[in-house]
Amino acid sequence: MPSKEFKAEINKRFSLFFNYLQDEKGFVRNTDIAKLMGISIQSLSQLLSGDRIITVEQMSNLVKSTSINIEWLLTGAGTMLKELKPQKAAIKNHIDNNIDLSKIIEEKDRLWNLVEELREEKHELKNELTLLKGKTK
Repeated sequence: MPSKEFKAEINKRFSLFFNYLQDEKGFVRNTDIAKLMGISIQSLSQLLSGDRIITVEQMSNLVKSTSINIEWLLTGAGTMLKELKPQKAAIKNHIDNNIDLSKIIEEKDRLWNLVEELREEKHELKNELTLLKGKTK
């Protein structure tokens, strides 16, 4: 049977994750989180109040449907959220780089248009200058 300290620590970490789901992931209703875990709203209330400890099956449901780090939930070691897998991290990095590249391309295009406008203005000013020189002679 788990010790009181172990139960308290797991319940504390579960409550932290519960708050994360509400604050950061937009789970406004407790029923939505209960569904994620495959439990009733009453069971969720008991978990949050500390009257029950999360079961292995409920942890498994959380791990499958969220980004919770099971090691953190069980032991407190590591971070609350799973680290991105190398492939996901590479994809995210690629997307970030493409976004940066597209911004650079947009800025280049904007500047190029500005250069073209300035060339046209320069050409018009040269023509005006030529006309003015012709009138002053």
